[in-house]
Amino acid sequence: MGHVEKFNEKEKWCPKCEKWILLNDFYTDTDRKSGRRTYCKLCERLKKAEYGTNSRDKLLNPEEIKVLWENQDRKCAICRKEIDYLSGHLDHDHATGQARGLLCKWCNLGLGWFKDNSELLKAAIDYLKRFSRC
Repeated sequence: MGHVEKFNEKEKWCPKCEKWILLNDFYTDTDRKSGRRTYCKLCERLKKAEYGTNSRDKLLNPEEIKVLWENQDRKCAICRKEIDYLSGHLDHDHATGQARGLLCKWCNLGLGWFKDNSELLKAAIDYLKRFSRC
């Protein structure tokens, strides 16, 4: 019997889940024939959580993160853009370590650049309002 491919143009087999999953639910890997990693994003996330290699999973476990994401209507807590559960950035208070919400990449970077300083953010808002045409 010939070799059977474990992927097609829409799906790929995840050996950990033991089911076919959409290609977008796998991270890319240009070294592989399929162009995707072996395991789906969820299985990779769970593996990282098990070994403690993902910093966000040290604050909340994957199931708690998924509940938080669903409670936010699957959207960024700031800009309300739809985010994927696996790509959302778990925002937390750096002083207390307390998780606050899931953010998109850009909102997470914005808070980081402003060092979580609400006074700096207010100054940025005032600055934008000074030059606003509305």
